[in-house]
This record gives sequence, structure tokens and C-alpha cells, in this order.
Amino acid sequence: MSESEKFPHLFSPARIGGLEVPNRVVMAPMATSFANAHGEVTEWMTNYYAERAKGGVGLIIIENANVDFPDGVSGTTQLRVDKDRYIPALSRLAQAIHSEGALCALQINHAGAVAHKAHQEGGRPVAPAEGPAGFYRLPPKVMSEPEIKEIVDRFAEAARRAEKAGFDAVEIHGAHAYLIAQFLSPLTNTRPDAYGGNTENRTRFAREVLAEVRQAVGPDFPVIFRLDVNEFQEGGLGPDEAASIAQILDGVGVDAFDLTVGTHYRLNRSLCAQLEPMAYAPGWRLPWVTPVKKRLQVPVMAVGPFREPALAEQALAEGQVDFAILGRGLIADPEWALKSRQGRERQIRLCISCNEGCVRPRLFDDRPITCTVNPLVGWEGRDLLGPVKNPGRLLVVGGGPAGCAAAIQARQRGHEVTLLEQGAELGGNCLLGSRLPHKARLAWVVDYHREKLDSLGVDVRLGSTLSQALLAQINPDFLVLAIGAEPLVPSAIDLEDHKPLHAEEVIRQGISWSQAHLAVIGGGALGCELALALAERKNKVTILEGEERAVRGIEPISRFDLLERVKQESLVSLLTKRRITRVEGPEIHYEDPDGDRQTLRADGIIWAAGYRPRELEGVTLDSFPPKNIKRIGDCRRPRNVFQAIQDGFWLGAKIIF
Repeated sequence: MSESEKFPHLFSPARIGGLEVPNRVVMAPMATSFANAHGEVTEWMTNYYAERAKGGVGLIIIENANVDFPDGVSGTTQLRVDKDRYIPALSRLAQAIHSEGALCALQINHAGAVAHKAHQEGGRPVAPAEGPAGFYRLPPKVMSEPEIKEIVDRFAEAARRAEKAGFDAVEIHGAHAYLIAQFLSPLTNTRPDAYGGNTENRTRFAREVLAEVRQAVGPDFPVIFRLDVNEFQEGGLGPDEAASIAQILDGVGVDAFDLTVGTHYRLNRSLCAQLEPMAYAPGWRLPWVTPVKKRLQVPVMAVGPFREPALAEQALAEGQVDFAILGRGLIADPEWALKSRQGRERQIRLCISCNEGCVRPRLFDDRPITCTVNPLVGWEGRDLLGPVKNPGRLLVVGGGPAGCAAAIQARQRGHEVTLLEQGAELGGNCLLGSRLPHKARLAWVVDYHREKLDSLGVDVRLGSTLSQALLAQINPDFLVLAIGAEPLVPSAIDLEDHKPLHAEEVIRQGISWSQAHLAVIGGGALGCELALALAERKNKVTILEGEERAVRGIEPISRFDLLERVKQESLVSLLTKRRITRVEGPEIHYEDPDGDRQTLRADGIIWAAGYRPRELEGVTLDSFPPKNIKRIGDCRRPRNVFQAIQDGFWLGAKIIF
């Protein structure tokens, strides 16, 4: 089926002002931390964006560039466009994108009260009004009217530089709790002057920025405005007022709106909306976007979020949006558009919204982004998967995410690969975890690995375990052990002959209880997700966690979201700082935070208290060269799917015999 028949709207051209965009796929402006310490474009960054342009995107909106250093900086290594000296490197970036057939816009921004602490050096970030400290806990100072005028001029100068550098458009960031959004929001703008108060006044700063930008770039250069349609905060901007603001700004020279939701003023529900974790469904934003779009005359682009092309096509066909923005989906697979256009949707490496590779490093750890399902992010342009000179035989034991990733990369480099999986299906803990509430996307990892292994011709043997005879028969040059981990039952607990039922068994066999009182020992992500699944069957569940903080170790936004869902589920109780001393029949004996002894009686007890590396059994490897044996994934050290795939990918990419 041709592209015009299958996705006629997605791959038809559309206009933003006088600019014709070749298709409706737009790459969202997402911070990467790929700029250098001085805020300049790097080869690293250029290769990253060129790869997405090569993958068939119509328009790339480059991540936010700071218009006012250091006050307006939102990252440790953020792009700068506040001086003319940044134009040459920005121009090379635009040229690289154009050479691959895509158009590009530069997003310009001032962080305001959420300016990054690394560049404040004891100062205070600026804000429209007094209020609580922003994301980095720095109390802001109120801007004077002369300071407002100065920032307006800096936006205009930044737009002029973007045009001079060869970008096709500019996007003004008026969302996500940055400075313009702080003026627009009734929550953060309580000024008593002409820049605060009613809706008209709160748009004054944005209107002045738009007017000066338009004067700087002329009437024909497209200007896009990013606007929150729902801040998901009490007292914040909501859809009705957002629509009114959009109409006001529509009359001041906006050629298209980029409608979004959420803020990162705090780690709260609003941040979850901005950078939604796995529990949020594809397309969940569209009902918030569509009512605003109906009141506008200019094109609207928005994140769905879209993972599969069919949903983007549907949103375009139904007039919910005019352009489909993809963010993390294009980090995961730069060829998303190309594969969709060519009818190869099954080969798309779909983003699972785990936030472990993209959001966590940049927002919480001040590191460059990567990706759970695509470890090549940040390494574009480097020959990491080229063919080896002397291909050999590789035996991978274990078909979880680590083993599959290693097998795929080694095969791509030309090695002969055999993969053994003792179960009836590939996937390991990804497949198991996909059966939990809100974790179905983990199955996408399994689907992609299965498709890739098949297309590469990897010898996959299901229902097969490693034996001495099989090892001798295959006679590999390199042995990769990816045999996973086994449930951990703390040795300090007296079990009194009680055989623990582990969470894995419950998930694998299915939940048989209904309207029972159950106990889950272990308040990690697995224990909490399982408790929610048990509650869906009307079971009352008590989670016992020994540490003070539950759900440790996972990405903060996903952790917040999971704990909120646990808190809101009336059938689930989460008790932390409970030291279990004995499990005797149906009773759990433990000490509470005050050291008092307590007893909990349950109809069923389930263990979710962690893992330990699994050891290889029944096979002697004494005669095999130790340097050619590698352990990866959970059998190396129990962690998460991000680390498992990283382990497998880099091992497979580096093996040279």
C-alpha cells in the first residue's frame, strides 16, 4: 500500500505562514544537553538532528535556545542565541538539517523563575511576581518594567539571529513554567500593574515579544508560539482561558500554535502531564487541544503523544491537529517517519515512555540524554555498528532485553549468533512486566527485538537451555550470559517453613484472589504495581516496605506517578519503615517505625523484595577462555530495562574477535 493510501494526511504537505512543510510530522523541541559548556552547537548535536532529518521528518524544532545568559538558562549545557558569535555554529546545524531534506525552526526561550541553579552563582532568577521558588528551589526576584522591556528586546534579537543563521522559522516558548508562561499564568503572575491581573494584561509581555520579534524578522518569516492549554495546577492556566489567550495572540502575528500541557515548576501532577510516564495513554492530550484549536484561524501542532502512525493519521484526519508533533518517539527511532511512509510500521522502535534515558539524565542528573530502547542516541555519526574484519560465533544464553540487544548488535556487526531462551517466548522481565497495569508498552520492546532478530537471521532457539553437549556442538568464540536474576528473600527473616509466593509467580499464573486481604512484602516498583493489579480484583492489599522511601531507584516522574496512584487507591495501604522479623503461616510479624512489634494476618503473602543474580547451573565452563565470557543484564547486577539494554547493546557493538 502506498504512503498516500495508508497515511494520506500524515505525509501531505501543509503551510505555516508562507512556508510549505513537506509533511505533517514535526519533531518537538526537546533539550538534549548536547551543546558545549559555552552554549554552542557541537558536532554531537548536529549529527543527532541530522539523523532525525534523514529519517523523514518534515520540520524539526530545535531545543530551546537561551536569549539572556545567565539569567534565562534552563540547563547546564543549553544552546545560546543571545550573542552574534553563536550564529555560525547554529548555521551549520541548519545546513545539516536542510541537506537531509527537512526544515528547521529554532525555539527561543527565557527560563525565568525556573532558571537552572548552575548558572545563577548565588543570584536570584527573575519572575513576573513574588512567589514560591521554582524547580531548582531558587527564590525569584520581581522584574521591573525596564527589565521587562530589555527581555522583550532580547527575544527579538534572538529571532533575528535565528533567521540570519538560516532557520526556516522561530518558535517562542510560552509554556512549561518558563518566563512567558509565568506572565500568562494566573498562578505565577500576581502583578498589580499593566502586566498582571486580567487575561488581557497577563498577555501583554507575550504580545510585546511577538510584536518585536515580528519587526525583527519581517512579515514573511514564520513565527510559532508554544502555549500551555492546561497547567494541571490549582489556580493555574486552564483550557478556557488558554483558548482566550490563544485568540488574543493569534491577532498579533502568530503563524502557528504549538499547544502543549503541564509545567515543571514542581515535581507534581503538572510535571507528569508535561513529561508523561508510561501510565498515560497515547493521544491523551488531544481532548485538551481540540477545543482550543477550534477557536483559532492558524494551524495547530501538538503532541498526542503519538507513538504509532495510525493515531497521528487519525488525529489529522479528524481535524484535531494540523501537524503531529513527536518528541520522545523520534528519540527512540529517528526513522519513525520514513518507516511509516514506507509501510514498515512493525519495524518502528516505539518509545515506551519510561523517561529513564531522556528525561532523567537531563532534568534530574545534569547529563546528556540517551534512550532506553535506542542506546545509539548521542552517538550518531560514529561507526559503532560497522562490520568486523573477522566475524566469529557468538552464543547468547537468555532472551530477555539484555540478551536480545546483545544478539542484535553482534549480528549487525557480522557475527554468527545463536540465542538460547529456556522459556516459550522471548522477553524476560519485559514480557512479564507488560502484564501489569499501565505497563503494556514493555511488550513493544519484545515485539521490536523479535522482529529485528528475525530480520537479521539470528538463530533463536526457544525452550532451550545451555548444556555441556550444546556448548560443545555450537563451539562459540564468545559466550554471553544473560540469564537474569532470581527472587531475593532476605536471610534475616525467619520463614517458619513458609514457602514464599513471589510476585513473578502471581503475574505469570494470573491473579486468583478476589475480595481477599493480601500482603505484599516489598515496596519497590514491582510490589506497588502488583498491589494495584490485585486491587483491580477488589482485593485489599497492604504493602510492607523496610526502607523509609518506597519505589526507590526509578525515574522521579514515574516514581511520583506510581506513588500517587497507590495513594489514590483506597484498597491499597503502603507502610514504610516496617522491619519484618518472621513470617509464620498467614501471619507477618514486624516492627513499626517506633520499634513496637506488630502482626499482620493475610489471606495471601507475596514477596517482591528484590532480586539477586542468577547463577549458571549444570554446565562447566573451565575450558572456555574466561575473557570470552561476559555476564550482562540482571545476572550481572539486577537493575532495570534501561540498564539491561545498555549492557547488551554495548557488548554486542564492541565485540571484535
